Amino acid sequence: MLRRANAVRPGDRLICYLKGKFSFVGALEATSTAYTSEEPIWDHQDFPTRVDVRPLALFPIEQSLPLSELEGKLSFYPEGTPRSLVPAYFQGSPRRLPEKDGEALWRAILAHEDGVRSVATLLPDTVADTLAIPSVHTEAQRLLVEFGLAVGVDVWIPRADRGAVGRSDSRLDLNRLLPELPFLFPGKAQSVIQNIDAIWLKGSTVVAVFEVENTTSIYSGLLRMSDLVALVPNARFPMFIVAPAQRRSAVRDEVLRPTFSALPTPLHQLCGFISIEALQERRKTLGDELLKYLLPGFVNDLAEHFTD
Repeated sequence: MLRRANAVRPGDRLICYLKGKFSFVGALEATSTAYTSEEPIWDHQDFPTRVDVRPLALFPIEQSLPLSELEGKLSFYPEGTPRSLVPAYFQGSPRRLPEKDGEALWRAILAHEDGVRSVATLLPDTVADTLAIPSVHTEAQRLLVEFGLAVGVDVWIPRADRGAVGRSDSRLDLNRLLPELPFLFPGKAQSVIQNIDAIWLKGSTVVAVFEVENTTSIYSGLLRMSDLVALVPNARFPMFIVAPAQRRSAVRDEVLRPTFSALPTPLHQLCGFISIEALQERRKTLGDELLKYLLPGFVNDLAEHFTD
């Protein structure tokens, strides 16, 4: 077991398959190399080979991702294969998946996560406090709402986020937010964009889109952006990942991934990075008096675009 585990490196994603339930219950990110420890962690069996991890997505059993949804999407699960034959592939884990299979599984988990409770609601409060700081995500969305309304654009944020944003600042008039997202793109692209954390629009023209990533995988936000680029090849509106400054290197590593660079227009040319701290500092510097004179393009001045 230790020999196989030694192949795991920090940053690797570990897919969690639930034996006997034919389903996936989430994904983890390795934060250490493998090591051994005799300290008991289970009361029924010893597992001395260990890897430290952090959760990227966790699903309760009743909301797990069925294996059957991956039929025909994985090299070891071609269409028509009996589901009962597939779990044998996961025996002897940890087992490195071929890149295309890993990508397909990760995409499926991220898509499934959109309809499932966030990781913080699935964990004990003491653990959730260290893994997720909802106020950071909400603060970034609040700033994007405040800036957007101040510069005179229409603003959309997902309905599920509006309560938290409103509670964070009673001065914000959430009635000024778009009650419905205008029809912007055909087909799947419309469903992709409506889940983005903040969108600025002028009528039916997209001014900018923002994905806020404070504790979740940077990859999930970039995946939505890349889906938009793939589905709408002529899209040329600014895209931004908003995250704490300490996550800058993680954003850079992800946006420069070969899978994103291979798009007709490489994602790093379209998607920039803005730190939450930069938004906070700009708001503090402007004060209430100068805020109304701001132009939408100010976000471009705050953004950093990465190159190979």
